[in-house]
Amino acid sequence: MSENNINTVNVLSVDEERLKYRAIVSCTDVGAVGGRFSILLPPPTVFANSSHYNQCVMKIEAFTATPFSGVGGNLAIWANNGIGPLGRLKLGGVIIGVDVASSQVVTSKISSAPEILEKGRPSLGGFRQFLPIQIVNTGTIDTINPDPLEAPGPTPTPYGFTWTGIGSGISSSDGVLTGNPFGQVLTIRMIDPTTGKDCYLSTDGNGADIGTYNFQISVTMIPNDRSN
Repeated sequence: MSENNINTVNVLSVDEERLKYRAIVSCTDVGAVGGRFSILLPPPTVFANSSHYNQCVMKIEAFTATPFSGVGGNLAIWANNGIGPLGRLKLGGVIIGVDVASSQVVTSKISSAPEILEKGRPSLGGFRQFLPIQIVNTGTIDTINPDPLEAPGPTPTPYGFTWTGIGSGISSSDGVLTGNPFGQVLTIRMIDPTTGKDCYLSTDGNGADIGTYNFQISVTMIPNDRSN
């Protein structure tokens, strides 16, 4: 029989699959303070709340950032709370940071003359993942559309855009080893890669946060004792 005609299946271990979790987090301007917010991740099962699983592999699987559809939403830019034009950003990607223990991530930035001489200024510790982003258009909602001439629904409009994570920052990135994130309050940050400052959607470089942010985070628990 030809090898091409052999049927194969992937057998998944139940013990392994029950250690995989997905956390979906959403935050809007009420809870987002200039590019960061804190959230409690309750343990979904006893395995996520067990002293036998102190570590996990974590990865950002999806990210979107959407400005309000109301007044000012069509003027939204990325900002880092800087003064005037210095706070306005044109980003090709953002770093998502989570303050959970990890020693497997290092970032380095060069954005000033001293940092050129230093060959980059590094930062160690905590979970971070870089996500390239692009703009897609999701249309508008008629009731909060500031321009009555705009068509509601999926028709692309100046008020209907969303930044979304794409490409290698999600599909090809591996997770990194971190501490168990469940059962504690985590601070999630959106970080400007160039300056290292928190960034967010605003109508000015240091204006109010006008974004709604969604994250999907995969978490795979790792047993402390892997000798068996």
